[in-house]
Amino acid sequence: MTALQPDQHYSLDDFRHTWLAEEGDGWRAAILWLATSPTRHEVSEVARIHRDLHDGGVTGCDTAHYDATRYPTFLEFLRGSPHEREITDGGAEMADLNARQGTWYPAWPKECFTVSFDEAYLLGFAAACNTAVRMR
Repeated sequence: MTALQPDQHYSLDDFRHTWLAEEGDGWRAAILWLATSPTRHEVSEVARIHRDLHDGGVTGCDTAHYDATRYPTFLEFLRGSPHEREITDGGAEMADLNARQGTWYPAWPKECFTVSFDEAYLLGFAAACNTAVRMR
């Protein structure tokens, strides 16, 4: 390799390797979850996570809040894993945030969980559901 003849081989640094491995784990887990026959509506809701965050969301580094009552078997499937979602009181959290910042943002769902743009496993899981929905 020289300045005029760059190396033509693609290489993965540790971050990209880890991201792809975790995203692949999410895909495989989604295939297992889809085999349990969740409702079409719930699969579509999980696919929406992919559509909301696959490129970082609106700002490029978003965290999205979702109504936990719309994802019962998805959240049950994640229970006990390192990717388990914490269910919080979105109304109380947003009221506290608004009070601290002096803002008037609308409340999040009462039973709420979050997914961030940088969670490769969950984005892989949601991408697999999005693919399944699109294949339907």
